[in-house]
Amino acid sequence: MNTEHLSHEPKRPHVFWGLLFPFLEFVLGGILLALLVSHIQERNLHDQQQDADINCMTYADRIQNDLQSDISITDSLEQIIISENGRCDNFYAIARNLNRDSIESIQLAPSGIVSHLYESERPGSSTETLLSSSETEGDMDDAAAFSSKKETQAPSLQKDEVSASANAASEEEPSLDEGALEDATESRQNPYAVYVREHDITTLEGPVQLADGHQGLIARNPVFLSQNGQRTFWGFTIVVIRVPDVFSSSLHSLEYFGYQYRLLKTSSPWDSSTLECSRSQQELIDPVSHWFMLGGDFWELQLMPDNAWATDALSTVVQWAGLVILLLVTGLSYAIFVLNEHKQHLCEISETDPLTGIYNLNGFQKQLSLFLQHHPDQSCILAELDIDNFKFINDLYGHPAGDTALQSLSTALAEFFNTDAIIGRNGGDEFCLFLPEKTRESARPLLQEFCSAPQSFLYKGQKHNFTISMGYAEYPVQAKSHEALIRLADAALYEVKLRGKNGCKAYETDIKEIRTQLGFALNDISANLPCAFLIYRADPENDELLFANHEMLSLTGCTNMEEFFNYTGRHFRSLVRADEFAAVEADIWAQIQADNADSNDYIRFSLVRRDGSTLPVLDHGRIVDNSLYGRVFYVIFTDEEKYVRHYQPKM
Repeated sequence: MNTEHLSHEPKRPHVFWGLLFPFLEFVLGGILLALLVSHIQERNLHDQQQDADINCMTYADRIQNDLQSDISITDSLEQIIISENGRCDNFYAIARNLNRDSIESIQLAPSGIVSHLYESERPGSSTETLLSSSETEGDMDDAAAFSSKKETQAPSLQKDEVSASANAASEEEPSLDEGALEDATESRQNPYAVYVREHDITTLEGPVQLADGHQGLIARNPVFLSQNGQRTFWGFTIVVIRVPDVFSSSLHSLEYFGYQYRLLKTSSPWDSSTLECSRSQQELIDPVSHWFMLGGDFWELQLMPDNAWATDALSTVVQWAGLVILLLVTGLSYAIFVLNEHKQHLCEISETDPLTGIYNLNGFQKQLSLFLQHHPDQSCILAELDIDNFKFINDLYGHPAGDTALQSLSTALAEFFNTDAIIGRNGGDEFCLFLPEKTRESARPLLQEFCSAPQSFLYKGQKHNFTISMGYAEYPVQAKSHEALIRLADAALYEVKLRGKNGCKAYETDIKEIRTQLGFALNDISANLPCAFLIYRADPENDELLFANHEMLSLTGCTNMEEFFNYTGRHFRSLVRADEFAAVEADIWAQIQADNADSNDYIRFSLVRRDGSTLPVLDHGRIVDNSLYGRVFYVIFTDEEKYVRHYQPKM
């Protein structure tokens, strides 16, 4: 049978699992949010890198074209020299026409020796220091000046260049001179000149420092002539290009579109180390790059966005919005859990007895109803039970002791019956017990065993026994609903009470279903009994005082039971004057041994009051067998003086 809905006590929600769900929700949500933001950032970085790659490639081509455009001047001069068979008439006019803003100077170096130089007109402009000894111009003839440009005569040559200069100085334009070529040996030429001649390629040397503090690139183009079927070296056409003027337009565009850049080239065609041609101010982080080859060197353009690949606004918005939503969802889940906890707690309070922790009447009936709905044809037993003389326990020991007795009984019920049982407290000292899969025959031994088992509670360190009474009925044989079942069990319990309590009985058809109350209780009787009343143990070795009514407390000068017990030490002998106690005790036990209760007479002695004074009293008592304390005395005390004054016949 599935009895998961049955229990001795209400089920409490597990707080750990309730808090775990919002926590896991927050963790999983955080992971998903992190993955989403990471994906957006990766996508954004990919898009930025892709855009940067495209721009890097585009502007690398533009820079290459910018350089190539200035280098092409050397090609134009080469074609003129070749076409004029080694001469270049009107060099300065041609150079002026070929010149542009990014050009520092245009030079001719026949046989490797600079003979003609056209220099752009700028403050401090000079390229003399850029040329090696093998590329120093000689005296220039017929130098013509003009308004926007100037043709300058080169300074005197060094000692080792005088002979070469003499050969180069003539009134004619520069032409091929074999003697000069022989004098310009490789030992006197710089490595670039040697490399350019041997490989017949145009190179870009630099960047080098110009006289005005700027940087420049030296473009050398070797010129070869065909004479007598042989190809001979004529010299170089040279252009000095200002950096970064040559590609300033491209670099300004990069900055305008939000890029930081760095332009590098190899040191020389034979050296793979790099030199920096130009760069922006910001240090580059993980830049994209594009390589191209020009002038025998490898060039590299590196780009990085101004934001250094920082995430865009979208990922930031998604991150913060997602975090806010996640916190709201987690907070909502936690709020739902808290509300559910409070709801279950309130439901638990409404169905739980706060003193014993078991079901109260409402909770018990709810569980009983649910079980009968699921198992309408199954035999089961409902029992009603209470503590015998519970009012006496409360009045004698106080309500805390009564509460302890109730807790003791609920614990005994839970320990004795299996987990399928439902246990509840109706209120006061009445309990209810439901046993599934039981009939009256199968339940009788179990219920009788529990009722006959000794029950007790501890009060001030002392163990006190009590008994219980129980009545029970069977479903569905005797009742078809849980309401009717409760009424029949209650009627059986009342029958046990009428028969002397401390018993267990099943409902029978001749038992009245309507339970009546006598309407009297011990505290009512003790408070209103018009005489002093006392109960104490009928034991010569232990004359413990058990109870005193209000009249008895007043007679002894006490205001409550605690004062009464404190001054008597809870012993009857403390109430009798010491010199009279032996005679009083002998008289009491003599009457008991006479075995004739009807012949009990009054015993006269001096009652010791709380303040130490004595009062003559008459003691009239009976010995009674009590289920809790064994043999006890019920005693009535009468003030002898008042008795004589009111009842003795007048003489």
